Amino acid sequence: MALKPKKTRSYYFLLTGVLGLLVVASFVVYQLYSAFTTSQVTKRQQINIAPLDGVIEPAAIENLRNRIFFSQEDYSRMVLNRVTASPATASGVVLGPQ
Repeated sequence: MALKPKKTRSYYFLLTGVLGLLVVASFVVYQLYSAFTTSQVTKRQQINIAPLDGVIEPAAIENLRNRIFFSQEDYSRMVLNRVTASPATASGVVLGPQ
């Protein structure tokens, strides 16, 4: 007397696992393919994108050379205009300067 139900049950578990793995693997492969082949840039944006030519204008370089650089000491000597707010009551009435 040979008992076959255990063998059949394990065969179905194996078949179900392999089919499930194939479904998941095919889904992942499709997602990867889709991510690498589709573009997030619309056709209108592709038309408006201008390629960089790599040329720097001499006027821009001169502008950078002629800029004024400030040191930390210069920043500390600057006087900032400070606006002080008048206090208000809980009802919203603004009190005058004290």
